[in-house]
Amino acid sequence: MKRIARAFTLVELLVVIAIIAALIALLLPSLRAAREAALSVQCLSNLRAAGQILYIYANQNKGYLPQSNFQSIENIPGTGTIATFTGATPNLFYNDSLVAIDRIANPQSQGGRTPLGTANPDWNVGSMRIFYCPANYLWEADAHGAVGSHWPEDLFISGKIRYWYMGCPNPYYPLYHWAGPYPAPAAQNQCLDWRFWDRNQNGTNRDEYMNKLGDKNTSKIVIMTDQSRQGNQAATTNIFGFAFMHGKGKTPLSGWKNNLYGDGHADSRRPRVTNWNPQGTAPTNPLGQFSEDEVQPGWGGTSGPNPACVYW
Repeated sequence: MKRIARAFTLVELLVVIAIIAALIALLLPSLRAAREAALSVQCLSNLRAAGQILYIYANQNKGYLPQSNFQSIENIPGTGTIATFTGATPNLFYNDSLVAIDRIANPQSQGGRTPLGTANPDWNVGSMRIFYCPANYLWEADAHGAVGSHWPEDLFISGKIRYWYMGCPNPYYPLYHWAGPYPAPAAQNQCLDWRFWDRNQNGTNRDEYMNKLGDKNTSKIVIMTDQSRQGNQAATTNIFGFAFMHGKGKTPLSGWKNNLYGDGHADSRRPRVTNWNPQGTAPTNPLGQFSEDEVQPGWGGTSGPNPACVYW
């Protein structure tokens, strides 16, 4: 007798496809979580490596870390006058930390600038890529080659990285130092470190930041961090992912962010739910009164009930 080969029916195929789709739906959250965890591990590795570079720089410069940019903490300063700072005579100038850090990270590099001071088109970012958080998607729409670009290849055009760097705001201390409550309008454009909150309310913000090797309590002072929440952002932009870079796609208060501390270690911090509204878009505690297991001192902008402050 002739055997007739039996094929799958349409119903059987649809059942198999439905089972596969259900399995994929079950696996996708786990795969997404694994990807976020991998990005966080890479970010922590970046921060530790950046800390080593910053320490080498400090050892070559009398213990001082590279100075942070007074107005824009996503920049590594090149040469130039400290922006809008009018409280000093003569004017104060940034050291060219960008060239020095690149030389440390990429000792075989051609250099990021030409003899004329313009960006070297043959420069390669190389190891300087550690200054770019792999989870920071917020600046991906920036135009390549523009002065506001946060792309690694444009570092010597804009000076911008994809972390926030707050080390050494005032290498001239005790000159140009703000001592007193934060914020204070009188401090603007007169004190290099007036933007740093006095979170412990001891009358000075000097213990809230790190200038150089040998400073006290550096294991508790953040010198580089993922991009963080800003207090004056509109509801449409102050969304999840802005404050806690890792774990995006979950609820606003279930993500986390990574910090580099002054002693060279890096760790992850999650938000404390009781410190934020249910949407995770606004603080519920008095400004600057967050617990240390969640955040570190704030870096702020202007005075008022809702300052342009950064919580990290």
